[in-house]
Amino acid sequence: MCSSAKVKLIHSPQHRALVGHRLREMAFTAADHVPEILSFAPIGFEGFEGSIVDGLRRKGAAKLDLLPEGGGIVLVEFGSDDPEEARSLRAAVDRSPEGGT
Repeated sequence: MCSSAKVKLIHSPQHRALVGHRLREMAFTAADHVPEILSFAPIGFEGFEGSIVDGLRRKGAAKLDLLPEGGGIVLVEFGSDDPEEARSLRAAVDRSPEGGT
């Protein structure tokens, strides 16, 4: 039984910006773009197949129109204590070759 734990506290940025990238297919296409996206130092990064969104749509989930269409979706979150810096990171990813939404 463990009676102690070691934790590392990290700073949580005050301002956040989220970008969703649409991919034609999820598996290898998403993996090919990971190094490029990580070069922007995101604070969050999650990918999922478009079929998940299709299931949510059938259940009537709200605001799915905010997500890009495609076989796969990658959500990338940026954060900064400066709101302009968070927005500029999002804009830089939007200009990347695969394109964001």
